[in-house]
Amino acid sequence: MNEELRIIEMKFAEMRQAEANFRKAEAVLQKFYAKGPKQKEKSGRPPFWKSFHGLFFVKEVDDFAKKRKSCKVAFAIKTVKNRWCQSGLKDLITVATLAKLSHEASQVRYQEARQYWLFLLDPESYQKKEQSLQRNVDEALSAWGAATTALKYVVRASQVRIGARNPYDFS
Repeated sequence: MNEELRIIEMKFAEMRQAEANFRKAEAVLQKFYAKGPKQKEKSGRPPFWKSFHGLFFVKEVDDFAKKRKSCKVAFAIKTVKNRWCQSGLKDLITVATLAKLSHEASQVRYQEARQYWLFLLDPESYQKKEQSLQRNVDEALSAWGAATTALKYVVRASQVRIGARNPYDFS
């Protein structure tokens, strides 16, 4: 009897862990989906980075870094930022936004904007990441289902052994 209870408790703990893993994987996938463009009242970042100006800045930095194969992204950001600030072709708000940022801050904002616009900049990478996260959710869901099934099997087997049936079990 104690052995059966210990086995049931172990299976129940496995089921809870599998459920927690599924919930975590599902939350990561939902967070990934929520990163794309959407309308919000307050975005937390200046509108420049999540506007098309930010997209063009990120695209220009990526193109500059690709042209110079040994170029680091930090150097590309600095060069493109200086080019935009010196040219009078860009919007004044854009130039003011870029000019007041330190080099480190502009690198951080660039990385965040690149993740935000990843589905346009690198669709293959975006799809690979989405498929990986979806696969994690599917694996966690199947593990949770297997753990739940195993728990039901152990509980039913122990009920048969001791001759007790749950009066509310109609299966």
